[in-house]
Formats: sequence, C-alpha cells, structure tokens
Amino acid sequence: TIPKLISTSKLKLTPTSKLKFKKKSITIKKGKSIKLKYTRKPVNAQDILSWKSSKPKVVKILKNGKVKGIKKGKSVITLKTNTGKKAKITIKVK
Repeated sequence: TIPKLISTSKLKLTPTSKLKFKKKSITIKKGKSIKLKYTRKPVNAQDILSWKSSKPKVVKILKNGKVKGIKKGKSVITLKTNTGKKAKITIKVK
C-alpha cells in the first residue's frame, strides 16, 4: 500500500509570540566566540529563526546563536523569525 501524503498547507505551525535576548548588550574579546542567550515564547514555537550582524567584519555569525568577535568595534545582532518577530543585541568587541 502507498501511504497518503499530507499537504503541508494544512499543517499549523506554532508561531513565536515573544522573542528577546537575555541582555541588551555585551562585550567580548577579539577572537573569542560566545553563544547568545535568548528567550522565545511559546517554547514550542516552530517558525524559522535567522541571524544577522549589522557589521559582519566586526562580529561574525557562526551557527545556532554563536557569534565571534573579529575586530574591535560594535555590531548589532538581529534575531528574526519568518513571522516577523525581532530581537536585537549590541555586541562590543575589544
């Protein structure tokens, strides 16, 4: 028997209702990497997250919320869902 396919258009994903970083700004040393901590509600939200650095030559986005200080300066990291929720954090590299 052939299994029935489910149309993805009928699946209901749980969207993020609230997204924020634990801190508004942090300082890291050049060459160091850290994982940014954020909260997302509801915890079972299923929408897609994307990360962006305002100055990728200062702070590079690695993966899964990890960032690396490349050179001295400041960069704003934006975490955004595909449903439009956003959170921002300023990172200073020294």
